[in-house]
Amino acid sequence: MIDSGSETTFWRDETQTIAKGTILTFVCSSARAIRDKIIGTLPQSKDERIDLTLKHSAKKFLERAAGFEGQTVSKFVLSSALARVEKTVQEHEAMILNAREAEAFFEALSAPVRFNKKLSSALDEYRHRITGQ
Repeated sequence: MIDSGSETTFWRDETQTIAKGTILTFVCSSARAIRDKIIGTLPQSKDERIDLTLKHSAKKFLERAAGFEGQTVSKFVLSSALARVEKTVQEHEAMILNAREAEAFFEALSAPVRFNKKLSSALDEYRHRITGQ
């Protein structure tokens, strides 16, 4: 859980759940820590490649920016792309809730599941498709 004043961010990925009374609390890494974890798991010898076709002026612009950062063009493009990946993933995998919404969310999670006929039927269908039972 990342608490930033009156808003709380809950990540759907990279989370651990901890029982705290009757309310579940999400503990998670920041997007940067997630990115660092992904980059840290990359092997030393790189075997994946991305090829780009671009205008000469765009390449020169990239070379100029990479030079300002003291990086190769490849390193600059990769770090820039990963920063954008981080932002995109965060936008799609995070919920930002105010205190009232967070309380309602936790109450819904901690409420017991009530199986009705439709839910039981869907579960039976799933079991049949997946396990053949």
